[in-house]
Amino acid sequence: MRHVPLLCLLLMVAVAGPAPRTQNDTRPLVFFIQQDIRPDADRLLLNDGMQELMGRLPADLPVRIYLTTRNEYTRIHAGPAGQLVWPPTGFTLTVTSPATTPYRNLLSFLASEELAGHTVVFITNGRSADLFSLVDTEGFIQGADSFSPSRYPPLHELVRHCKEHRISLVGLLVTTGASPRLQPDLLRVVNDAFNYGVNGSGGWAYSNFSTFTSVFNSLLKKGRLQP
Repeated sequence: MRHVPLLCLLLMVAVAGPAPRTQNDTRPLVFFIQQDIRPDADRLLLNDGMQELMGRLPADLPVRIYLTTRNEYTRIHAGPAGQLVWPPTGFTLTVTSPATTPYRNLLSFLASEELAGHTVVFITNGRSADLFSLVDTEGFIQGADSFSPSRYPPLHELVRHCKEHRISLVGLLVTTGASPRLQPDLLRVVNDAFNYGVNGSGGWAYSNFSTFTSVFNSLLKKGRLQP
């Protein structure tokens, strides 16, 4: 009979079920945006797309916005989507800098902020001298497959980290075919690296979209912006 009280308690828990989630339990929707993505972001109307998206998300949904450039990142907003007037204070975009390491920065950010189970929207042009340094340019241009994304440690580690911490990565590549001063062969490197990092992690990779509004509408329709 000494086991009866414990049995009763277990039955009560089973009937009651788990406690309902409160607003404090809701994970924030995280945006990690590369800062040096002009002029591509201008052509794709990033500001218009973000403004419309904030109006369509649940007003009480917590949102965090981060900017990254070179080897640093900065949080510029944290609060409910309904209170965010876009663009937020501190949001500025610059022209491309080869010193930026977007994948290395993203990996460092995810680890430093100890994110787990979050949805992270990663907006990038995927370019860095750090990445391009792995390419045997002469052989690559002659048709040799001299580049493998897995050779770039930040990409390999990013895939592993996202899987281990259940991070849903939504990648939006803003480099377009019309991007100035980017050789077609290096554009191929950018695309291969992006798809490897995002799709390999179990996330969703988007490129060649017409505007940010269109790709955000698609994400909302498919339920891929759930925190």
